[in-house]
Amino acid sequence: MLRKRIVALLPLRGGLVVQSFGFARHLPVGRLDIAVDFLDEWGVDEIVAVDIDAGNSGQIADLRAVERAARKCRVPFAVGGGVSTVEGARRLLASGADKVVVRTAVAANPAFAGELGEHFGDQCVVAAVDLAPDEAGVHRLVPTPGSILPPDPLAAIAALKRSGAGEVLLQNRKADGSRAGLEFPFLDGAPDPGLPVIVASGAGRPEHVAAMLRLRAVAAVAIGNLLSHTEHSVTHVKSFLRRAGCDVRLDTNFDYAAVDADAAGRPLPARPKAPAR
Repeated sequence: MLRKRIVALLPLRGGLVVQSFGFARHLPVGRLDIAVDFLDEWGVDEIVAVDIDAGNSGQIADLRAVERAARKCRVPFAVGGGVSTVEGARRLLASGADKVVVRTAVAANPAFAGELGEHFGDQCVVAAVDLAPDEAGVHRLVPTPGSILPPDPLAAIAALKRSGAGEVLLQNRKADGSRAGLEFPFLDGAPDPGLPVIVASGAGRPEHVAAMLRLRAVAAVAIGNLLSHTEHSVTHVKSFLRRAGCDVRLDTNFDYAAVDADAAGRPLPARPKAPAR
């Protein structure tokens, strides 16, 4: 069995990495290459960068920014935003991305995932799906222009698998930036979908991540704002997961086993020792 993964999710706006809140409000963090460099050093398993501006304008992500970031990245690096053609995907991969993230184009034409897979291998194709609970609390796909995917998330995942996607990234629009927890109730008790499923949006504490990684259907959790605190964040989350019985990679020298955390899951400074008497 493959180890569960912690993926850093980096939304981009105006050429900068941002913190996202409800997919509507964004706070700047910094340059993509610097964020990638630090997250790579801190021990994250993969990095996903999605250019929101490019997706809205129909253009692909800034190739020069991708190239600069890829030079600093030693873990799998996926990039999305406006990918709608094989040539667009080729240009991103040629700039250093290991995978491409595609949302609107595969929703309108799921066969596009298979087309990309035929050219570059299905391991390079991450199909992104945005979800939100309806008035009854049932999670459904957020409509995108021309989408023909079924509104039921599990049915959509199955359709994307048949179409040739290598992975699926599920994002909960309502929970984005809330830090209230990852809400994907339809995955509780769901069987292995036959391809890696990454869930994102809402992680505020390591416990939230552990709850998802215990599910058979979940291969990875993508985290954004929670990893923006300090250089300790990735290791602290992974240490908690290892202690909670989740099989994740942890190859740092310091395991945070004796470090307390605050209400947001951030490591607290070590308590000073009492003076000797």
